[in-house]
Amino acid sequence: MINKNPDRHYSFPWFRRSAPIRLGARVAVIGAGIAGACSAQALIKRGMDVVVIDRRSGPAGEASGNLAGLIQPRPGGGNRAYEQLQTSAYLHAVKVYDELSRTHEVWKGVRGLLSFGRDAEFLSRHSQWLANGGLPNGHGISASKADVHEIAGVDIGASGLWFPHAGTIDPAAICRALLSDIPTLYGKTVSKLEQHGDGWRVLEGDGACLIETDAVVLANGFAASQLCPEGSVPLHAKRGQISYMKATQASKKLRVGLSYGGYATPVLVNGAHILGATYQQWPDHQSNKWQELTDADHNENLNHINARLPHLRQILNNGIIGGRAALRTTTADHLPVVGPAFNEVAFKHDYHDLRHGKPVHIYPGATYTPGVYLLSALGSRGFALAPLLASLLAAEITGGPLPVDEAIHNLVSPARFLVRQLKRG
Repeated sequence: MINKNPDRHYSFPWFRRSAPIRLGARVAVIGAGIAGACSAQALIKRGMDVVVIDRRSGPAGEASGNLAGLIQPRPGGGNRAYEQLQTSAYLHAVKVYDELSRTHEVWKGVRGLLSFGRDAEFLSRHSQWLANGGLPNGHGISASKADVHEIAGVDIGASGLWFPHAGTIDPAAICRALLSDIPTLYGKTVSKLEQHGDGWRVLEGDGACLIETDAVVLANGFAASQLCPEGSVPLHAKRGQISYMKATQASKKLRVGLSYGGYATPVLVNGAHILGATYQQWPDHQSNKWQELTDADHNENLNHINARLPHLRQILNNGIIGGRAALRTTTADHLPVVGPAFNEVAFKHDYHDLRHGKPVHIYPGATYTPGVYLLSALGSRGFALAPLLASLLAAEITGGPLPVDEAIHNLVSPARFLVRQLKRG
């Protein structure tokens, strides 16, 4: 299944854009978490006929299903393309969720977020990033201890950064809102993609065909790589456990979400704060053992507070009354995977001598699996990244102008790991 597209110029042939599919084509999106919900919405807006498939009984049944989450900006750490991706994605996500909030309850509690960084060095770097214009005016300011006390409603005993447009979100409400008018097939586990003419059959475990479609978007976490027909992407599962802490009289005064390496939310409707989250490599994702809550992980969430904000720990000093665990998807370079699935055999044939440093223009354009795309590996920042990356993917699929520049397009390419391997030889 070869799809060479040499006519669409790109600086690096192995990252060249894929051939667009026709307007009105049927696209199956696998996964009803934030990646799938944003992908479906972006494709609908571009005139595609979309159906979403998920193994759970409704949207946000996996990593996107926490009772609350925080959305906040993130500095780039010196990598310009990475910084541009993070900042552009955050600003875009805020606009999307503000638009949704006109008709759905997507923000929880008082708007805004206080950040203290995972350590003093991180906070200093983040502060300098803001001072250098990392965000538009009004999106972030330094806050003294007194400012923090006034904003938070409790004395945290530390200075930090105040992001008034960030805040605490309702993840499931966002996914439901994005998917409210999109056809869905819930309770269906996709086991295989099978080529059928110019399109695909999406198959269940028993071989039954769920749907015939022109294209498929794999937005189902680490399982996405297992469904790629012609080349796998090295995706990893990371287990995250959050803790529910019963509120105290003092902690009920906390008004906004706090980020400090871990995070804490204000009191939610269940009378508890959410503390999070652990982040552990989890190789055995085929079993359900990852769902089991552990006291060790609850203690880790508490230790995050002790280490960074001891004053806060005195306020949040009640018992843990529950929690939730989920598997998030990451990559070795901590970047998302967004774009067309690639043909590994063709890549190895066409680019086998990349290690020799020959001129780029002698190589043919990338060979892709026609009609198969990925949006995965959003890690713990899915709700900040997904809206922009879904727009990028929809532009890739339809042939429209990209919402990001070429450097970001290449940065998140699913083929980048294989290209690096070929360059090393």
